[in-house]
Amino acid sequence: MLLRYYTIGDTTSQAALPKNVFQFLEKKLKIKQESFASPLNAYYSTYCSVFEDTDKYFGSIGSFFNFYPTKGIYEANPPFNEIYMQKMLEHIEYLLSNTKDSLSFLIIIPKWNDDASPIWQSITNSQYNKLYFDIESNKHQYYTGDKYRKKNNKLWIARHTT
Repeated sequence: MLLRYYTIGDTTSQAALPKNVFQFLEKKLKIKQESFASPLNAYYSTYCSVFEDTDKYFGSIGSFFNFYPTKGIYEANPPFNEIYMQKMLEHIEYLLSNTKDSLSFLIIIPKWNDDASPIWQSITNSQYNKLYFDIESNKHQYYTGDKYRKKNNKLWIARHTT
């Protein structure tokens, strides 16, 4: 499992929300599942991840893009890549357009510049967007993706607005 994650990129560049943020989301919003995680950085006992065949032994239910919930609230902190984030938005909009139940996603993405990226604009302008707010750069933190290593279990300050 470790080898697979190292093949898709340096795990130190992967980011996870701090534990206290996940606890808040669970307590206040009843979120119990991550849409983008790995066995290396998952907080909840179930989550979506890239490699279902190996990750299922650690709680993964498979790829977010093969996940079709019709109700509930889910945290979505995807890899910060424009193409990947656009694919995520398309899947979320598909899910929201095909349910009559209460279904929500809390999306966490970077705002890379003052004008905002195309994906930031797509998400904030989506017909399904009910609320968004900025968390200013240098005022929030993420865990490094390799937090399974005790010596690297550290937070880093976000350089961009989220």
